Amino acid sequence: MEVRKNKNRGYQKLIVWSDAIEYYALTQEVFRKFPYDNIALGSLGESVSGLHAYRKSEQLPFEEFEALDSLAYK
Repeated sequence: MEVRKNKNRGYQKLIVWSDAIEYYALTQEVFRKFPYDNIALGSLGESVSGLHAYRKSEQLPFEEFEALDSLAYK
C-alpha cells in the first residue's frame, strides 16, 4: 500500500495504527464467515466481545481466536 506524503498523515507511521489495520483485516476474514451478523468493528471492545462469543459457541477455532485476541491485546 502506498503511503502518500502529507504532514497530516503522520499517524500512518505509528505502529498502533498499522496494528489496528491488521487487526481489522484479520477480524473481517473471521466475521465474513457469518453473513447473518452485523458487527460494528469500529470499537475494539465490541469486536473482542464478538470473538469471545464466537469462541464460546464453538463457531471460531481456538487457533483463530488466540491469534486475534493476542493482536487485540497488543
